[in-house]
Amino acid sequence: TNPSLSLGNGNLIVGWQEGISTTPSTADTLYVKRYVTNAWQQLGNALDSSVGQSAVNATIARKTNNLPVVAWDETDATNGSRNIYVKEWTGTAWSLLGSAVDRSLTNDAEHPSLALRSNLPVVAFQENNNIYVRRWSGTAWTNISNNALDTTLANDALTPSLAIETTSNLPVVAYAENGNILVKRADG
Repeated sequence: TNPSLSLGNGNLIVGWQEGISTTPSTADTLYVKRYVTNAWQQLGNALDSSVGQSAVNATIARKTNNLPVVAWDETDATNGSRNIYVKEWTGTAWSLLGSAVDRSLTNDAEHPSLALRSNLPVVAFQENNNIYVRRWSGTAWTNISNNALDTTLANDALTPSLAIETTSNLPVVAYAENGNILVKRADG
C-alpha cells in the first residue's frame, strides 16, 4: 500500500509498504524497486530501520546522479513513538543518513515530505501535531528553523507537503492547520 513514485531521465523508481493488513502493523515493511530494461529490480533489502517495527509513509526524491533518497516514519521498538528516518541508495546498498530526523525521539514524528536542496535531503514532518523542517548537512540533521511553522502551536498542524522554490532554493511547505491549508516558506 501507499506507493511513492519518482520519475526522472526516463527511469521509474517506486517505494511502498507491504504488510499483512491494510492498517499499520508490526508487519509493515518498506521496499523500493526501479524499472530497468523492461524489468523491475529491487534496490537492496527492506529499508526499515528496525526489523519488525511498523514502517510507513515512504516518500522518494532523486539526486542528480539519479540515485533515490527515501524518507519514512517508523515505530520505535524501545518506547513505541514514531520516528522519521532517511536512507539514500549508494548504488549497491541503502545508507542511513544519521539517526532519526525528529527533534525528540520520545515525540511522535510522522508524515514526512522529502525534497532535495543542493542535492541534500530536506524533510518536512509532523511532530506532536506541529510542523517542522530539517535538512541534512552532509553529517547531521539540522533545523531550518528552531520554531514550528504553525500559526498557533495549540492548533493541530498536519500532513506537510514540501517543495524547494527554484528561485530562492528555500523550502516551501503546505500543511493543514485548524481547517485551513497554509503555505509557508521556511527561511534558512
